[in-house]
Amino acid sequence: MNTNYYIPIYFQTNSYSAEKLVGGILFFSSAEVFLKVAENKIRATTRIGNAESGIIIRQTIRMLSEKIESQKQLFTRQYLEYLRNYSNGIVQFGEMKPLSLPTDKFDDFAFKFLGEKINLHQVVNQKLSSAHILLENAAIPYIFHFSSSQKTYKLHLKLSTHQGNNFILQSINLQNTYQTVRKQLRLYERAMREMLKKENDKNKFALVIQKQMEEEEKIDLLSNFKIRNPHCEIIELHKLDNKLKEVAERF
Repeated sequence: MNTNYYIPIYFQTNSYSAEKLVGGILFFSSAEVFLKVAENKIRATTRIGNAESGIIIRQTIRMLSEKIESQKQLFTRQYLEYLRNYSNGIVQFGEMKPLSLPTDKFDDFAFKFLGEKINLHQVVNQKLSSAHILLENAAIPYIFHFSSSQKTYKLHLKLSTHQGNNFILQSINLQNTYQTVRKQLRLYERAMREMLKKENDKNKFALVIQKQMEEEEKIDLLSNFKIRNPHCEIIELHKLDNKLKEVAERF
């Protein structure tokens, strides 16, 4: 595997103590340059420092992004060393470090490096929006009304055919607390049960998760959900694009 490099980007919160947060990462290889910034770290810097901090950070990051887009060739080791030596304001660049990581793994590494949680619902919505032409008969999002109460339940997708068959998709972020995950799984289970009662076997169900969790309690929750709901397919986020294409062809 080729060795690529990364540089941490710091947001200074206190100029007197030089206190700072790791707010971004610049990752580059011989052919590509990638930038990832944590929005929650920008907000934290603004809260700890002052309102102007966020404005300066956003302006700096925007200019850096534009330079990466239009002048990628500038990002040599010498230029990155220059950034490190002469950045002493709110946005600062750290030391360049080698990293044996393929470029297609950068996003996952960056999320972990920045301590950022993926907003699973937002990512799924973005993927559904980009696939909207394929899923032209879809209702995004789809609101389901429980028959036994006035409560409603929002699903990500209901894709219907003229024959009355439906593909129903929901996402649940397993990074949430145990209690939240358990509640969300139970609600989806209840919704599936009611839809199956109404429409028999015309519904195909799927559940999108970010990835399998290592926490034993949540592993048990998901395992029990699978046992109780064998008709519901579990899809990890990185496989969702292919699944949407497959569903679009079938429906």
